[in-house]
Amino acid sequence: SEYPQLVTCKPFGRKDRMDQETLSLLEFPSVLSILERFAHSPEGRTAVSRIRPSTDRPAIEDGLETIAECTAYTAEVGRPGLRTLPDSRPLLSNLAVQGQFLGPGELLEILEILKTGQGLRKALKRDRWPQLSRMLDPIPDLGVLVDRIERVLTPKGEVRDTADPQLENARKKQAEARKKVQQQLNRYLSGPKAKYLIDEPFLTLRNHRFVLPVRSENQKEFPGVVHATSSSGATLFIEPLPEIALNNQCIYYQEQEQEIIRRILRRLSDDLRLHQEVLVAAVRILARVDVSFAIAEFSNRYRCVAPRFAESNQLTLQNARHPLLLETLGDEEVVPISLQLTSDHRILVISGPNTGGKTLALKTIGLLAVMALSGLPVPAANAEIPILDQVLADIGDHQSISQKLSTFSAHILRLRNIIERVGASSLILLDELGTGTDPVHGSALSIAIVEFFSKRSSLVVATTHHSAVKQFASTTPGIVNASVLLDPADLKPTYELEFGLAGESSGLEIAGQLGLPLELVDRARQLLDPTELRTERYLEHLRAELARQREATEEL
Repeated sequence: SEYPQLVTCKPFGRKDRMDQETLSLLEFPSVLSILERFAHSPEGRTAVSRIRPSTDRPAIEDGLETIAECTAYTAEVGRPGLRTLPDSRPLLSNLAVQGQFLGPGELLEILEILKTGQGLRKALKRDRWPQLSRMLDPIPDLGVLVDRIERVLTPKGEVRDTADPQLENARKKQAEARKKVQQQLNRYLSGPKAKYLIDEPFLTLRNHRFVLPVRSENQKEFPGVVHATSSSGATLFIEPLPEIALNNQCIYYQEQEQEIIRRILRRLSDDLRLHQEVLVAAVRILARVDVSFAIAEFSNRYRCVAPRFAESNQLTLQNARHPLLLETLGDEEVVPISLQLTSDHRILVISGPNTGGKTLALKTIGLLAVMALSGLPVPAANAEIPILDQVLADIGDHQSISQKLSTFSAHILRLRNIIERVGASSLILLDELGTGTDPVHGSALSIAIVEFFSKRSSLVVATTHHSAVKQFASTTPGIVNASVLLDPADLKPTYELEFGLAGESSGLEIAGQLGLPLELVDRARQLLDPTELRTERYLEHLRAELARQREATEEL
């Protein structure tokens, strides 16, 4: 190859190793759709859509360093102008066909790609922007190709006279022929036959031939060829017989000019085809640059932080916010969550009322982990993520009528798939453990599931309403209870996580708040197991005591 260094240029995007269903459940494609809006070029947007999580820690960290450099460059210089980059896929596809040649517009688009690459190479000095400069290293000096195109085309896409001596000669002869036929026809405008023409007559072109506008009733006064008629039919555009030969000369030289232009464009296209490898590499690298600046802009917009990667099986998030909520509600309305999973406390069980934010917390944890492993900054004040071999989730209702799956069956099949894919260092996200079946059986199965994953060194975050699961979590080493909170005044969710204490489902209280007749709610309360009532009152007492302790600590 003429460009041996191009072997170091790899496509943007990473090997897709994560479970696709999990990525969909965590709405990772929706995050990429938001990120695409920050990319300037068509190739950049395509590259964003291909971003996937990776286990290649050096590559992820290298990408994050590049994004940090993009942020600094944008603040100091401004974002590079990549909006004018065309969609090069059809261009390079056409160029790859032997014998095919590109038109002037397509060649100008390739010129734009080459000049953008040249401009970035000059702007991104190695001593000031080492990461970005290294990204552009595989692109060799493109000045020769730029010169070749500019020697042929003007900025407006016209082929220059100097592109070929034969072209200059053909255009000169064409100009002479045009001048001669115009002189001949101009005599009609002021001669005795002018009275048969329309008022204020003029020379015009029809079918690339010079013609006169004649009143239709005077056609016999101008023997010749009628090339067109006005929309009203009152005017005929006639080429007089004496001028046919002169017009033929003009057409001849026009065709000669076009044939020479086709030859020039074919020759230039053949020349560029020899450099197709470098063109493909340039497009790919410019797309990577575009994506890096897009991620930097996304990071700035959503106040993201570059994640750190833990050596041990530890996951820490401080003031983490869900990016899709930020997009929908704005930063002020989103309640952040914080948590820490360590090798000693690898399992978190979240309980509490419906609509309290359990599933949202689960999705936030999973999504930010996937974003970090994809080399993306995450919306949080601090983030430390282990290099996970898998992120696996069972979230939502997978019931399917067409596949004859009940809610419970769908959850079991999904769980089986998770068990088959779980690795030595995985993050497991389980929503509504044990739902869809008898509560006693559901609780027993949920505890067995948690025990199973605890023996495999996995990090687990699960949500549940089952009291038995909450009690198991509170008495088992390595498992931490957490609850989503309600405002005691109006029973509305605060979306905050409280650690160390299981949450109450508060189903009866919420039902009353939502307008269910009070006699129904009271009757349901009477039917509750007395043990359940004592447990709920004890949890209320514990929560109140914890609140007092926090207030006392703050006062101290």
